Amino acid sequence: MRKIIAKNGPQALGPYVHAIEANGVLYVSGCVPINPSVGKVDATDIKGQTKQALANIETILKEAGYVKEHIVKCNVFLTNLNDFADFNTVYADFFAGHKPARVCVEVSKIAGGSLVEIDATAVK
Repeated sequence: MRKIIAKNGPQALGPYVHAIEANGVLYVSGCVPINPSVGKVDATDIKGQTKQALANIETILKEAGYVKEHIVKCNVFLTNLNDFADFNTVYADFFAGHKPARVCVEVSKIAGGSLVEIDATAVK
């Protein structure tokens, strides 16, 4: 088992690492849209927050030696499913032709007051 902490990633909001690699599978912790350069969420809309959360996932993948095409599944948490269409536009652009399996649910709150949180599972 290998613990991944991305040097250029956002500070964790709790006692966890950015990802764990076990038996050839990378489990990326839930990523909220913290901009690592300022240490806080600075996007105010779902599109900007989704873009940042996915950028954080990509940073963690890179640190672990993976790329986004290795992602096989994402779990997505939105505080408002009315944001689904805007979220989906950014998500589809990020993954381009690659379409991992996905769950998307509405939740009442996300740590740090974010509008979105995304985790990922990747396999080489």
